[in-house]
Amino acid sequence: MSSIKKVTDYETFNDTPFRVSADLFGVFPYINNRTKEREWKNSDKQKCIKVYVDMHSDLEDLSAMGLKVLSYIFSEMSDESDEVMLRPKYILDYINRSKYGVKPDREATSEANVYRGIADLLSMYLIARKTGHRNVYYINPGKFFKGNRASWFDRVKDVHIDADRMIFIDKRLNK
Repeated sequence: MSSIKKVTDYETFNDTPFRVSADLFGVFPYINNRTKEREWKNSDKQKCIKVYVDMHSDLEDLSAMGLKVLSYIFSEMSDESDEVMLRPKYILDYINRSKYGVKPDREATSEANVYRGIADLLSMYLIARKTGHRNVYYINPGKFFKGNRASWFDRVKDVHIDADRMIFIDKRLNK
């Protein structure tokens, strides 16, 4: 039986030991807004999901199942999209085959537990249900997004929604 290491058993470093392959970066042109001239800069080629500062306290308050459903959402998000399909059976499969453990997760043995995780995300305004679609949800781009959030904003800024149904990033503004 292996014992769990103490924090002090792990090696220390003077500088960060973490490295990322140079293949993940490239030099790309961009227009300098100040000079209006084309310049070149090193940019990341790898896709990422941005988690915004406003989500920090939400992560602290999420249930264990809420975090697992959020992890599933991160794995399923499409570039530039604010929609995600959440099917409890697929979420259970994801949880039970993912890094959460070799054995099936006891908490994730039922769809009811997955629905509780989804409800946790709904209650914190991290996702919202889409009308007419049982398993389709909107993600809250004020909290996290994959791709260019400005492009998403340009697409939805003129879409009308009743003021009493808007969901704000600042929870104090929600009714």
